[in-house]
Amino acid sequence: MKLNKKLIPKGYYCYEYVGKKIVNCPFWSIDENKPRQQNGHCGYLKKGDWNLNKEKIWRIVNKNTGKVMGKFKSAVEIGLPLSTLWDQTKMCNINNEEIL
Repeated sequence: MKLNKKLIPKGYYCYEYVGKKIVNCPFWSIDENKPRQQNGHCGYLKKGDWNLNKEKIWRIVNKNTGKVMGKFKSAVEIGLPLSTLWDQTKMCNINNEEIL
């Protein structure tokens, strides 16, 4: 499949409503061989929850001050499965315009 980001739905999820029908992003899938809530996959990123949770892309920020608390860490190091592709939440950040 050609990686055309125009095919990625608008909004924060890997699906959108077209009329009354839910249409999934053509790049989103579930890997049944991975544990539940860690089995989402994005064909556009060519990564799954299991990959994203190992990357040092997460940081802890003090919600009151906005101050970054420490270095970037992986979700595995923090001890939280932070990637939610499994729940069809976008991790690509493409077409994230809010739909009103």
